[in-house]
Amino acid sequence: MKVLGRPGAEPMPDAYEAAEAIANGDPTSGAGAGIIGTPDDAIERIRALRDIVGGFGVVLGFAHDWASREATLRSWELFARYVVPEINGYLRPMRDSAEYVTNNKSELMAGAVGAIMEAIGKHKGAAEAAAETARLVANAGPPSPVR
Repeated sequence: MKVLGRPGAEPMPDAYEAAEAIANGDPTSGAGAGIIGTPDDAIERIRALRDIVGGFGVVLGFAHDWASREATLRSWELFARYVVPEINGYLRPMRDSAEYVTNNKSELMAGAVGAIMEAIGKHKGAAEAAAETARLVANAGPPSPVR
């Protein structure tokens, strides 16, 4: 029985051959733009499709009964957790921030330490506590092992 067949598509008698064609993105197989693989595979395939067609607004997902209910739910969870944020650019600001901090950590830490020391210096009790802490550290020697 041929149910929901795409017009012009020919059936593939071997299910494993069909799955491999989809997983490898073989356009000659008639498998279309299906994705089988990891979240990284999905990201790569969606970006490749976007590059081929010049962009699009929506990725429509179909669920087939190729896996158990639990495995299918896990697949959609992985898609929602990793693929959607990456494709939609939600992670870009966080990555840009992390890269900025990494590239400027010496300057940023120097500024933070300077601000902390300035605040300590303005408060008599804090300055005395910092001096006492420095004295104790200098006289303590190496730390004793934790038991």
